[in-house]
Amino acid sequence: MEEATKYNFIFLEDYEKFSGALLSFLRLNYSSGLETEAEHEISFFEWLFSKGGCLGVAREEEKWVAVYPVGKLTLKYKNDPFTVYHAALVCVNKAHRFRGLAQKIVKKTDDFLKRKYSLAVSGVGATGLRIPTTFKDFNVLTCTKVKRPKEKVFSSHNFFLIDETSFFTRYLTEEGEVLCYPLTVTHKGKREKWGIIASYFTKGSWNGLIFEACHNKLLKEFDRILIFENYERSSDALTQMGFEKFSSFNLYVDSIGKIPARYLYYNLFLF
Repeated sequence: MEEATKYNFIFLEDYEKFSGALLSFLRLNYSSGLETEAEHEISFFEWLFSKGGCLGVAREEEKWVAVYPVGKLTLKYKNDPFTVYHAALVCVNKAHRFRGLAQKIVKKTDDFLKRKYSLAVSGVGATGLRIPTTFKDFNVLTCTKVKRPKEKVFSSHNFFLIDETSFFTRYLTEEGEVLCYPLTVTHKGKREKWGIIASYFTKGSWNGLIFEACHNKLLKEFDRILIFENYERSSDALTQMGFEKFSSFNLYVDSIGKIPARYLYYNLFLF
């Protein structure tokens, strides 16, 4: 059998039916091989699929060899809400890596969602995926202590997450809100509880809000805070606040036609 026809792909949309198989697959196969390993728990996927979504599955005959979970979420730009699909990760069985399978499952799942729902699919990943890139070689940063910014930097038009679940730790002020979710991470041999800043909105200073959230609440609950750079919150500004570069990423947006301009202000990131 030729390599190009070796795998078959299915697209599952009923979380209750595939949740057990997804978690079992990830526990057996999810490993980056790096000094930092994340443990994705059931609460994360219950949230990701709480409004719907799709699990792309690559199979060799009937055996699962790769998964690509994509959640259906609501974001707001200016005063308008938008439904988006956002990917969490790609996980490939070790025996099937380095065969281009990650590329294939992403493309086939994105095509399925675009064809069925006519909505863009976004996701954070490393370089290499042949999908239009909105943020290229941007930084992921972390901190264990935060410094007050010397100068306030004000926000423009964030395209941010709207969420009413209990999954996030929230920091709420009259100026805005920060959404942070928990992730157990083994980092340099030490098991830690990280807080991942997934999204925020503010009518005022973004770095002032992030400082207050980290200083007043988040670093009291988490060992380390992780945040993603975007066009508004630059790596330099975050470094001045005590964050250090952890890795780099691309933000991919697989859209029908031209990528909407609001994605330049995209403010939803999952680690």
